[in-house]
Amino acid sequence: MKEITDMSIEELDEEMLENMVTWQYNGSKSTIDEFSELGSDRDYLLVHAGLENYSPEKDIEDYSLHELVWIRADYDEQ
Repeated sequence: MKEITDMSIEELDEEMLENMVTWQYNGSKSTIDEFSELGSDRDYLLVHAGLENYSPEKDIEDYSLHELVWIRADYDEQ
């Protein structure tokens, strides 16, 4: 994880730049807009479209970045 600022953008490697383009293509503006509306008095776990294997007993550090960003919950599952 790396904070992106005007100063740090020049230091990004090609892979990170490609990842940012993919993120922009997949809805970064709405994500940033909604994130900015959250209050700062709470902790949040923000994931893309749910977390398929979420468990309240599992620490956040035990999820991979891939799971948090790309793996979606199966809402059709009974």
